[in-house]
Amino acid sequence: LIPISLMSGFFPSLSRSAESDSQLLIYKYEKAFKLVAFTSIFLASMCIVFSHKIIMLLYGKEFLSAAPAFQILAASLIFTMLFSVVDFTLVAVNRQNVLFLCFLAGLVIKIILDFLLIPSYGYMGASVAALTGYVAIFCIGFFMLSRYLAFLPIHRIILKPAFAAGLIAICLYKFNQGNMYI
Repeated sequence: LIPISLMSGFFPSLSRSAESDSQLLIYKYEKAFKLVAFTSIFLASMCIVFSHKIIMLLYGKEFLSAAPAFQILAASLIFTMLFSVVDFTLVAVNRQNVLFLCFLAGLVIKIILDFLLIPSYGYMGASVAALTGYVAIFCIGFFMLSRYLAFLPIHRIILKPAFAAGLIAICLYKFNQGNMYI
């Protein structure tokens, strides 16, 4: 819901820019990408750092063994939320047919990995397969959009939000060692 809410505000502006000014569209795409990158990295890092406390609070101590799988799935938040930027931008540039290919490739990769990983690793294998499928969907969509619009240097865009979100997560973790309600 968060990425859709964020992108719903950007979409009309992206669509108008796609029709008239490609440089403005690229600027808005990059700004949306930065905003969602910070939000997604922050949320994922919070879920990863506080996974045991979240599981304990929501499900009780009998489910604490699910925390590592939750951490893996929390990392997928980054890719699913960033894909929403790619998704809305592809629609804005009238390339929504690419979305089908992204989801099909992600599904095929996930199914193959499920068959390979679940027999040996159980729910942890399913978590890794899901994360890998989301990464594939994002990567394919991102690179396809780069062909139609412009290539964004991800390392330059994500570095500052990742550092800031990681720093916030570390500080909150250090200050919240005892009480799970702080």
